Amino acid sequence: MRLKSVLVLSLILAATSPSTGRMFDNWSYSKLFKAADLVVIARAGPTVDTGAKPTDPRYADMLVGEETQFTIESVLQGKAPVGGLTVRHFRFADSNKIGFDGPQLAFFRTKPRVFKGPDIGYVSLGIPDYLLFLRPTGDGAFEPVSGQIDAAQSVKEMYGSSGGE
Repeated sequence: MRLKSVLVLSLILAATSPSTGRMFDNWSYSKLFKAADLVVIARAGPTVDTGAKPTDPRYADMLVGEETQFTIESVLQGKAPVGGLTVRHFRFADSNKIGFDGPQLAFFRTKPRVFKGPDIGYVSLGIPDYLLFLRPTGDGAFEPVSGQIDAAQSVKEMYGSSGGE
């Protein structure tokens, strides 16, 4: 009986090896609204590379800086800049090297999202609007309030809110 217990315990300990992972905050809507200086619903426009590097050295070779221009549809909190909005964020330099516990980056669609199914043909969701929770960068641009490495938590993709295309 004792040998059986030791064997079972050994198997349990062997199966529960230490795991690696990256800790990150879970940003609820309440937390996002409290932390954001600007909350808008906006439509993404052109995105250009900036050459900016993340401040976290673990991701310096993995990420490329970008700026996306937005047309503001509605302001929910804060004072929006006149004439549009520039949001700074990052993308992966090589999409084949995305890590298991890597950054949660923001991505902005500017074309309709289309699905194809065997029984339904093509279905288009249109072009999304985005609910953005932002803070100023100090030079007229904005960045996600959850930070650059986990920017996706400050960006909510929405369909059907303004008719789309």
